[in-house]
Amino acid sequence: MAFPDFFSGSIPSSLIIGGITLGSRFVMDAPLLSEVLPDFLEEVVHLLRESGAQPLEAQLRALRIESMCDCGDENCASFATAAEVKVADVVELQAIEGHLIIDLNTARQICFIEVLGRPDVRYLLDEYQDSLK
Repeated sequence: MAFPDFFSGSIPSSLIIGGITLGSRFVMDAPLLSEVLPDFLEEVVHLLRESGAQPLEAQLRALRIESMCDCGDENCASFATAAEVKVADVVELQAIEGHLIIDLNTARQICFIEVLGRPDVRYLLDEYQDSLK
């Protein structure tokens, strides 16, 4: 899967040292999920608790949105939370609106959050991305 980075401008990673590149260009970290989608985060935390997957809560609260899904589906608001997405297991959440699936890698780390049928989430992600331009 290829996903567009939130922070494009591809700087070779070998030149990045502690968030600063040689030549004094600053590279920003990917935004925290809690900064971009705070209400959505709390909704997912609630759904994790209901599904018995509350051990993922602390991990969820620390996640960064690494990239957006580029599938082109206008109903998709999915995003990667890891640089590499290799799904080994999923946690399906019973959302009132839309479909929410948490994808886990082999280390049981959240690597992708599938969000379908949630125009509110899509709108907020698009707004955030537009604010960076």
